[in-house]
Amino acid sequence: MKKSLLIISMALSFIFVMSGFFSGSIVYGEENIVEFIKKKREELDEREKKIKVDEERLTALQSDVDEKIKKYSSLLTQIDEILTELKRVKDKKELERLMKVVKSYEKMPFEEAAERLSALDEYIAVDILLNMSTRKAGPIIGLMETGKAVSLTRKMTKAVKKIPKP
Repeated sequence: MKKSLLIISMALSFIFVMSGFFSGSIVYGEENIVEFIKKKREELDEREKKIKVDEERLTALQSDVDEKIKKYSSLLTQIDEILTELKRVKDKKELERLMKVVKSYEKMPFEEAAERLSALDEYIAVDILLNMSTRKAGPIIGLMETGKAVSLTRKMTKAVKKIPKP
């Protein structure tokens, strides 16, 4: 370290002397250069300390951010699981309600069921008809006005195509 400091100071003193930076003796210039180098070294050491403190702070922040990301990812996973379960329960309840409606229509006289299903929104009517037994749905569709029966049958066919095959 001392040897490299001496070489640097000699090189700088040569440069300063040659450029006319110092007026006076070379010894005075060397002392000034050594002091200048020490000052710069202290400044560099101080900057290095600040950089290390900043690096440690950034490392701590990065660790904190990583921990929060992990925590929030876990929370998102839990929320997704809860939402999936809620959707499943909702779908199950909707299916149970639909099946009650289907049973009600199956118990009606065919003419009455045909008249009421014709008045319903076609998608609801399709859901009901698709969940009825074919022995009951067939006569009901047969009693409907031809245009309505054709429209419902088309929608039923499209709905069946959308249902994935096992």
